Amino acid sequence: MASIKDQEKLLNSLIHQNDLEISDETLEYLRNPTTPEGAKLDALIDLMSNTMRSLEETNKRLDVQHQEHIENQQKAEVWHEDDLKRYENDSARLKSESRKSWLNIVLVAATLAATIYTIIH
Repeated sequence: MASIKDQEKLLNSLIHQNDLEISDETLEYLRNPTTPEGAKLDALIDLMSNTMRSLEETNKRLDVQHQEHIENQQKAEVWHEDDLKRYENDSARLKSESRKSWLNIVLVAATLAATIYTIIH
């Protein structure tokens, strides 16, 4: 069996490495020299089982968050592509309207010039 000092080191290591929250009662129970070794081992096994369960739940949550992040990134890429298409369509439409406006200005100027020419002659 490991010495009390070794058990204490193992317990502290488990607590700090896994950010475990252990009640003061459980700590006292594990640290109490009168607690039977088998009971301490059972308590440590329960502690490790709870830790594993907690880590599995955390891992599942992280997997879900990662999947959501991927889905959101894909949506953003689609939205970006849609925005680019809209920009290209708007740009083409504005260019066409601009050409029509210049054509109208030229036609009005030609009509005005013809009217002035007609009035003068």
